[in-house]
Amino acid sequence: MELPRSSRVIIGATVTGGLATAALIATRGDRNIHMGAKLWVVAAVVLVMDLYSWVRPLVLFRRSQSQAFHFDEGFFVVLALLTPPVVTVAVFAAIVILAQTVKRRPLIKSAFNFGEVMLSVGIALAVSRAVAVPAPTVSPRAVIGVAIGAVVYFLVSTALVSALVVTMGASWRECISDDMKAQLALSATGAFVGVLLALDIRIDRWATALAVPLLMVLRLLIAAQFKAQHDRARMQGLFNVTLDANRRLSQEAVISSVLEAAREQLRCPTAVLTSNEPGPADMAATIEFGGETQWLTVTGRLREEPFDQADRML
Repeated sequence: MELPRSSRVIIGATVTGGLATAALIATRGDRNIHMGAKLWVVAAVVLVMDLYSWVRPLVLFRRSQSQAFHFDEGFFVVLALLTPPVVTVAVFAAIVILAQTVKRRPLIKSAFNFGEVMLSVGIALAVSRAVAVPAPTVSPRAVIGVAIGAVVYFLVSTALVSALVVTMGASWRECISDDMKAQLALSATGAFVGVLLALDIRIDRWATALAVPLLMVLRLLIAAQFKAQHDRARMQGLFNVTLDANRRLSQEAVISSVLEAAREQLRCPTAVLTSNEPGPADMAATIEFGGETQWLTVTGRLREEPFDQADRML
Protein backbone atom coordinates (compact mmCIF):
# COMPACT_ATOMS: atom_id res chain seq x y z
CA MET A 1 0.00 0.00 0.00
CA GLU A 2 1.32 3.42 -0.98
CA LEU A 3 1.67 5.63 2.08
CA PRO A 4 0.60 9.29 1.94
CA ARG A 5 3.41 11.83 1.83
CA SER A 6 2.53 13.09 5.33
CA SER A 7 2.88 9.54 6.67
CA ARG A 8 6.31 9.17 5.11
CA VAL A 9 7.37 12.49 6.65
CA ILE A 10 6.32 11.40 10.13
CA ILE A 11 8.04 8.03 9.74
CA GLY A 12 11.24 9.67 8.49
CA ALA A 13 11.28 12.23 11.30
CA THR A 14 10.59 9.54 13.91
CA VAL A 15 13.37 7.25 12.66
CA THR A 16 15.86 10.13 12.45
CA GLY A 17 14.97 11.39 15.91
CA GLY A 18 15.15 7.90 17.39
CA LEU A 19 18.57 7.16 15.90
CA ALA A 20 19.94 10.53 17.02
CA THR A 21 18.59 10.04 20.53
CA ALA A 22 20.01 6.53 20.84
CA ALA A 23 23.41 7.65 19.54
CA LEU A 24 23.52 10.60 21.95
CA ILE A 25 22.76 8.43 24.98
CA ALA A 26 25.20 5.72 23.87
CA THR A 27 28.08 8.22 23.83
CA ARG A 28 27.43 9.42 27.38
CA GLY A 29 28.64 7.47 30.39
CA ASP A 30 26.99 7.09 33.79
CA ARG A 31 29.13 6.60 36.88
CA ASN A 32 26.28 6.56 39.38
CA ILE A 33 25.28 2.94 38.74
CA HIS A 34 27.66 -0.02 38.53
CA MET A 35 26.35 -2.93 36.45
CA GLY A 36 27.02 -5.97 38.60
CA ALA A 37 25.89 -9.52 37.89
CA LYS A 38 22.51 -8.92 39.57
CA LEU A 39 21.67 -5.96 37.36
CA TRP A 40 22.69 -7.84 34.22
CA VAL A 41 20.23 -10.56 35.24
CA VAL A 42 17.56 -7.89 35.72
CA ALA A 43 18.27 -6.47 32.25
CA ALA A 44 18.05 -9.97 30.72
CA VAL A 45 14.74 -10.74 32.46
CA VAL A 46 13.28 -7.40 31.31
CA LEU A 47 14.42 -8.08 27.75
CA VAL A 48 12.76 -11.51 27.68
CA MET A 49 9.52 -10.35 29.33
CA ASP A 50 9.08 -7.22 27.22
CA LEU A 51 10.03 -9.12 24.07
CA TYR A 52 7.22 -11.56 24.84
CA SER A 53 4.78 -8.66 25.24
CA TRP A 54 5.86 -7.39 21.81
CA VAL A 55 5.59 -10.77 20.11
CA ARG A 56 2.28 -11.58 21.83
CA PRO A 57 0.83 -8.12 22.53
CA LEU A 58 -2.49 -7.22 24.05
CA VAL A 59 -4.72 -6.01 21.23
CA LEU A 60 -7.46 -3.42 21.59
CA PHE A 61 -9.81 -3.25 18.61
CA ARG A 62 -10.97 0.12 17.35
CA ARG A 63 -13.71 -0.26 14.75
CA SER A 64 -12.01 -1.74 11.66
CA GLN A 65 -8.52 -1.16 13.09
CA SER A 66 -6.58 -2.55 16.02
CA GLN A 67 -3.81 -1.32 18.27
CA ALA A 68 -1.24 -3.42 20.11
CA PHE A 69 -0.26 -2.59 23.69
CA HIS A 70 2.87 -3.55 25.57
CA PHE A 71 4.20 -3.07 29.10
CA ASP A 72 6.94 -0.68 28.02
CA GLU A 73 6.28 1.94 30.70
CA GLY A 74 6.62 -0.60 33.49
CA PHE A 75 9.84 -2.06 32.09
CA PHE A 76 11.17 1.45 31.48
CA VAL A 77 10.71 2.27 35.16
CA VAL A 78 12.63 -0.85 36.23
CA LEU A 79 15.55 -0.19 33.88
CA ALA A 80 15.69 3.56 34.47
CA LEU A 81 15.89 3.07 38.25
CA LEU A 82 18.40 0.22 38.26
CA THR A 83 20.60 0.51 35.16
CA PRO A 84 22.57 3.23 33.30
CA PRO A 85 20.80 4.98 30.40
CA VAL A 86 22.94 3.22 27.79
CA VAL A 87 21.78 -0.18 29.08
CA THR A 88 18.15 0.96 29.10
CA VAL A 89 18.39 2.14 25.50
CA ALA A 90 20.27 -1.00 24.42
CA VAL A 91 17.66 -3.32 25.97
CA PHE A 92 14.75 -1.51 24.31
CA ALA A 93 16.60 -1.42 20.97
CA ALA A 94 17.19 -5.18 21.16
CA ILE A 95 13.55 -5.79 22.07
CA VAL A 96 12.21 -3.87 19.08
CA ILE A 97 14.68 -5.34 16.59
CA LEU A 98 14.09 -8.91 17.76
CA ALA A 99 10.29 -8.46 17.84
CA GLN A 100 10.18 -7.05 14.31
CA THR A 101 12.41 -9.89 13.10
CA VAL A 102 10.30 -12.60 14.75
CA LYS A 103 7.03 -11.15 13.43
CA ARG A 104 8.52 -10.37 10.00
CA ARG A 105 7.16 -6.87 9.91
CA PRO A 106 7.58 -4.77 6.75
CA LEU A 107 10.74 -2.68 6.79
CA ILE A 108 8.97 0.67 6.97
CA LYS A 109 6.80 -0.44 9.91
CA SER A 110 9.82 -1.87 11.71
CA ALA A 111 11.73 1.36 11.16
CA PHE A 112 8.89 3.44 12.58
CA ASN A 113 8.54 1.19 15.62
CA PHE A 114 12.27 1.39 16.27
CA GLY A 115 12.32 5.18 15.96
CA GLU A 116 9.20 5.57 18.09
CA VAL A 117 10.63 3.49 20.96
CA MET A 118 14.09 5.06 20.82
CA LEU A 119 12.67 8.58 20.78
CA SER A 120 10.24 7.80 23.61
CA VAL A 121 12.92 6.16 25.77
CA GLY A 122 15.44 8.91 25.11
CA ILE A 123 13.13 11.80 25.95
CA ALA A 124 11.76 9.94 28.99
CA LEU A 125 15.29 9.30 30.30
CA ALA A 126 16.26 12.94 29.80
CA VAL A 127 13.23 14.17 31.72
CA SER A 128 13.59 11.63 34.55
CA ARG A 129 17.30 12.43 34.95
CA ALA A 130 16.55 16.13 35.01
CA VAL A 131 14.43 15.49 38.11
CA ALA A 132 16.89 13.13 39.83
CA VAL A 133 19.77 10.85 38.86
CA PRO A 134 19.29 7.35 40.30
CA ALA A 135 21.98 6.09 42.67
CA PRO A 136 22.74 2.72 44.27
CA THR A 137 20.28 3.72 47.02
CA VAL A 138 16.94 4.54 45.42
CA SER A 139 15.53 7.83 46.73
CA PRO A 140 11.94 9.11 46.65
CA ARG A 141 13.10 11.86 44.28
CA ALA A 142 14.48 9.26 41.87
CA VAL A 143 11.19 7.32 41.99
CA ILE A 144 9.28 10.52 41.21
CA GLY A 145 11.68 11.20 38.36
CA VAL A 146 11.20 7.83 36.66
CA ALA A 147 7.43 8.05 37.23
CA ILE A 148 7.42 11.36 35.36
CA GLY A 149 9.63 9.71 32.74
CA ALA A 150 7.06 6.94 32.30
CA VAL A 151 4.38 9.58 31.72
CA VAL A 152 6.61 11.24 29.13
CA TYR A 153 7.22 7.87 27.45
CA PHE A 154 3.47 7.31 27.20
CA LEU A 155 2.79 10.80 25.83
CA VAL A 156 5.55 10.71 23.21
CA SER A 157 4.71 7.19 22.05
CA THR A 158 0.97 7.89 21.91
CA ALA A 159 1.51 11.17 20.04
CA LEU A 160 3.74 9.56 17.40
CA VAL A 161 1.42 6.61 16.78
CA SER A 162 -1.69 8.83 16.74
CA ALA A 163 -0.09 11.30 14.32
CA LEU A 164 0.79 8.47 11.93
CA VAL A 165 -2.70 6.94 12.14
CA VAL A 166 -4.31 10.34 11.49
CA THR A 167 -2.28 10.80 8.29
CA MET A 168 -3.69 7.45 7.13
CA GLY A 169 -7.32 8.54 7.47
CA ALA A 170 -8.33 8.25 11.12
CA SER A 171 -9.48 11.21 13.18
CA TRP A 172 -7.82 12.57 16.31
CA ARG A 173 -11.02 11.86 18.19
CA GLU A 174 -10.81 8.16 17.31
CA CYS A 175 -7.17 8.02 18.39
CA ILE A 176 -7.54 9.91 21.67
CA SER A 177 -11.08 9.46 22.93
CA ASP A 178 -12.07 5.89 22.09
CA ASP A 179 -9.57 3.90 24.15
CA MET A 180 -7.64 6.50 26.14
CA LYS A 181 -8.93 5.15 29.44
CA ALA A 182 -7.63 1.69 28.62
CA GLN A 183 -4.26 3.08 27.52
CA LEU A 184 -3.90 5.19 30.67
CA ALA A 185 -4.91 2.31 32.93
CA LEU A 186 -2.43 -0.07 31.29
CA SER A 187 0.44 2.42 31.39
CA ALA A 188 -0.23 3.56 34.96
CA THR A 189 -0.53 -0.02 36.22
CA GLY A 190 2.66 -1.04 34.46
CA ALA A 191 4.59 1.94 35.87
CA PHE A 192 3.32 1.29 39.40
CA VAL A 193 4.25 -2.39 39.25
CA GLY A 194 7.62 -1.43 37.78
CA VAL A 195 8.41 0.85 40.72
CA LEU A 196 7.51 -1.87 43.22
CA LEU A 197 9.65 -4.43 41.40
CA ALA A 198 12.61 -2.07 41.16
CA LEU A 199 12.48 -1.29 44.88
CA ASP A 200 12.18 -4.98 45.76
CA ILE A 201 15.07 -5.92 43.47
CA ARG A 202 17.25 -3.21 45.01
CA ILE A 203 16.56 -4.65 48.46
CA ASP A 204 16.89 -8.34 47.59
CA ARG A 205 18.23 -9.82 44.34
CA TRP A 206 15.82 -12.77 44.60
CA ALA A 207 12.94 -10.35 44.04
CA THR A 208 13.74 -10.56 40.33
CA ALA A 209 12.08 -13.97 40.36
CA LEU A 210 8.80 -12.30 41.33
CA ALA A 211 8.73 -10.32 38.09
CA VAL A 212 7.71 -13.22 35.86
CA PRO A 213 4.64 -14.54 37.74
CA LEU A 214 3.53 -11.04 38.74
CA LEU A 215 3.63 -9.71 35.21
CA MET A 216 1.95 -12.82 33.81
CA VAL A 217 -0.95 -12.43 36.26
CA LEU A 218 -1.18 -8.74 35.43
CA ARG A 219 -1.25 -9.54 31.73
CA LEU A 220 -4.07 -12.07 32.19
CA LEU A 221 -6.17 -9.54 34.13
CA ILE A 222 -5.70 -6.79 31.56
CA ALA A 223 -6.32 -9.21 28.68
CA ALA A 224 -9.63 -10.17 30.28
CA GLN A 225 -10.57 -6.49 30.51
CA PHE A 226 -9.69 -5.92 26.85
CA LYS A 227 -11.71 -8.97 25.81
CA ALA A 228 -14.72 -7.76 27.79
CA GLN A 229 -14.49 -4.34 26.13
CA HIS A 230 -14.24 -5.94 22.68
CA ASP A 231 -17.19 -8.23 23.44
CA ARG A 232 -19.33 -5.24 24.45
CA ALA A 233 -18.45 -3.46 21.22
CA ARG A 234 -19.34 -6.52 19.15
CA MET A 235 -22.59 -6.91 21.07
CA GLN A 236 -23.52 -3.33 20.23
CA GLY A 237 -22.69 -3.96 16.57
CA LEU A 238 -24.81 -7.12 16.45
CA PHE A 239 -27.68 -5.26 18.08
CA ASN A 240 -27.53 -2.52 15.42
CA VAL A 241 -27.42 -5.12 12.63
CA THR A 242 -30.41 -6.90 14.14
CA LEU A 243 -32.42 -3.69 14.24
CA ASP A 244 -31.56 -2.91 10.62
CA ALA A 245 -32.60 -6.40 9.50
CA ASN A 246 -35.82 -6.41 11.52
CA ARG A 247 -37.05 -3.13 10.02
CA ARG A 248 -38.23 -5.24 7.09
CA LEU A 249 -40.34 -7.47 9.34
CA SER A 250 -43.54 -6.82 11.23
CA GLN A 251 -42.96 -3.80 13.47
CA GLU A 252 -45.27 -5.11 16.18
CA ALA A 253 -43.36 -8.40 16.41
CA VAL A 254 -40.01 -6.62 16.50
CA ILE A 255 -41.08 -4.21 19.25
CA SER A 256 -42.55 -7.04 21.28
CA SER A 257 -39.26 -8.96 21.03
CA VAL A 258 -37.20 -5.90 22.00
CA LEU A 259 -39.39 -5.16 25.02
CA GLU A 260 -39.22 -8.76 26.18
CA ALA A 261 -35.43 -8.79 25.74
CA ALA A 262 -35.13 -5.54 27.69
CA ARG A 263 -37.13 -6.95 30.59
CA GLU A 264 -35.12 -10.17 30.64
CA GLN A 265 -31.59 -8.86 30.07
CA LEU A 266 -31.92 -5.86 32.38
CA ARG A 267 -33.93 -7.75 35.00
CA CYS A 268 -36.74 -5.19 35.07
CA PRO A 269 -40.43 -6.11 35.30
CA THR A 270 -41.50 -3.14 33.16
CA ALA A 271 -40.27 -2.13 29.71
CA VAL A 272 -42.24 0.30 27.56
CA LEU A 273 -41.86 2.23 24.33
CA THR A 274 -43.11 5.79 24.77
CA SER A 275 -42.88 9.19 23.14
CA ASN A 276 -42.54 10.89 26.54
CA GLU A 277 -38.99 11.95 27.29
CA PRO A 278 -37.72 10.17 30.42
CA GLY A 279 -36.37 11.84 33.51
CA PRO A 280 -32.63 12.07 34.30
CA ALA A 281 -32.82 9.13 36.71
CA ASP A 282 -34.66 6.80 34.30
CA MET A 283 -32.88 4.10 32.31
CA ALA A 284 -33.83 4.72 28.69
CA ALA A 285 -32.54 4.74 25.13
CA THR A 286 -33.86 6.30 21.93
CA ILE A 287 -35.32 4.21 19.10
CA GLU A 288 -36.44 5.46 15.69
CA PHE A 289 -39.93 3.95 15.29
CA GLY A 290 -42.52 4.93 12.72
CA GLY A 291 -40.44 7.90 11.60
CA GLU A 292 -40.40 9.35 15.14
CA THR A 293 -37.93 9.27 17.99
CA GLN A 294 -39.30 7.26 20.90
CA TRP A 295 -37.87 6.03 24.18
CA LEU A 296 -37.33 2.46 25.29
CA THR A 297 -37.60 2.76 29.08
CA VAL A 298 -37.16 0.08 31.75
CA THR A 299 -38.22 0.41 35.38
CA GLY A 300 -38.84 -1.64 38.49
CA ARG A 301 -35.41 -3.08 39.24
CA LEU A 302 -34.62 -3.76 42.90
CA ARG A 303 -32.93 -0.99 44.82
CA GLU A 304 -30.15 -3.36 45.84
CA GLU A 305 -29.05 -3.51 42.19
CA PRO A 306 -28.77 0.05 40.86
CA PHE A 307 -28.26 0.70 37.15
CA ASP A 308 -24.71 1.25 35.95
CA GLN A 309 -22.97 2.23 32.71
CA ALA A 310 -22.96 -1.36 31.43
CA ASP A 311 -26.76 -1.47 31.82
CA ARG A 312 -27.10 1.78 29.91
CA MET A 313 -24.96 0.47 27.06
CA LEU A 314 -26.94 -2.78 26.94
